Amino acid sequence: MKPHFLFFLFLSICTGFNSPAQNLVIDHLNILVDTIPFHFSGSPITKNYSRYREIRIGCVNTGKKDLIFIGAKQCFTNDTSWLKASDNVKFPALLKPGVYGEISIIYSVSSPFQRFQILSNSKTGPQVITLLDTYREQVEIKRNMNEYPAKLQEGDVANFSSLIVNYKDKKIIVDSVAIPDPSLKLITKLPFSIDPGKSAPLLLMAGTSGKMNYYYGGTPVFFYHPENEFEDFVKQEFSCIIVPNVKSLGKDTFDFGSVKRGTIISNTFHFVNNGSFKLETGKNKSSCMTYDKSEVAPGENFNVTIKYNTTIADSGKTTMEFPILLPPFFYSNSVFLSGEVKGQGIKKSEVLMTDQRIINCGKISNDTAKTIKRSIRIKNNSPLPINISNVTITEGAYAFCDTHASIAPGEYFILKFAYNTKNPGSFDKVIVLSLTSGECSNGEFAYSIEVKGEVISK
Repeated sequence: MKPHFLFFLFLSICTGFNSPAQNLVIDHLNILVDTIPFHFSGSPITKNYSRYREIRIGCVNTGKKDLIFIGAKQCFTNDTSWLKASDNVKFPALLKPGVYGEISIIYSVSSPFQRFQILSNSKTGPQVITLLDTYREQVEIKRNMNEYPAKLQEGDVANFSSLIVNYKDKKIIVDSVAIPDPSLKLITKLPFSIDPGKSAPLLLMAGTSGKMNYYYGGTPVFFYHPENEFEDFVKQEFSCIIVPNVKSLGKDTFDFGSVKRGTIISNTFHFVNNGSFKLETGKNKSSCMTYDKSEVAPGENFNVTIKYNTTIADSGKTTMEFPILLPPFFYSNSVFLSGEVKGQGIKKSEVLMTDQRIINCGKISNDTAKTIKRSIRIKNNSPLPINISNVTITEGAYAFCDTHASIAPGEYFILKFAYNTKNPGSFDKVIVLSLTSGECSNGEFAYSIEVKGEVISK
């Protein structure tokens, strides 16, 4: 007889199976995993190696009706609102009264903390199994962040510098590698050994010519074996962002010296396209950034003129970055304007003005109001037109306004708020408006409003 069944039999005798409804009891709801053997998936063909474990947990139906399992959900945080359907949990379709069953969970050790919600028609409702795995990789690849390329120009050579660290108490020998992308080359010679507690440099190289936006070299798998032990593996992803290969024919930063607030700065930057792609500048239509040609073929020169309005710039020394977007690339190069702005400016928190930053709705009965609605009148308090680029709010409520219209200085607009009173209790919601200022001021701001209150049920 299974040990878990003796436990459930004792529990059943104590309860006498008096429950008229189906009732699921799970042996362990909190599990610390440290000794279960690993399983491995992947092969030199799929090149998708992973390390996982399987745990099996006993359960029993202590009620007098059939218990039906509906499904399972999984999340990787304490917040169960993030639960999503899980297909790595197996369970019997049905448990008769008094019948013992088994829940099987297969999971990757790359996520040490996981929660699984077991759904059934049990009178106790869904039950959550919390799993904590103490596994730590005994051999690990760490990127050398001082030398690892985050962003490269198209055509540059990517040198991926890392370290293989041996945490084991035995020497290991790294003797082979499976690389999924043929453009990625291993420069470090194999085999090599690493003493206990030591590390060894690892260098891979890739060419980016003819590639745009993102270089992904895949996840090479390095195979090693400790002395007199079986082979194991360690893996690491190698990637970087790729921007157009344009070379500045001068400085990429223009120093405009010291100016009075409200001065409009203008400067032209000169470039040459050293890459292998035709660049499309004509799609960037803006009076604040203009190009001297709509397309730039490989080898051609082009100019970019930047205008900057200092009306709402920070006082004192300031440096502004201007991304140079060049389709078909998503990522950009940048130029900079730097200098000193004199004169008192407007505080970022005062770009907008409303009567109340905190709106208290008080106590509201959900018998009389199904939805709390508020219209909030807001003024553009800056000397320049602004646009609302985005409106966000904490979960469970709605806030919206016209995000397309330009709001002139001194003009008002209406922000609408709505909250469903279905669930009683206190609520506290924060609305965040993302703003951009016009007339080449290059300003980006955020403005928040808090709405709170309490829903009561009579």
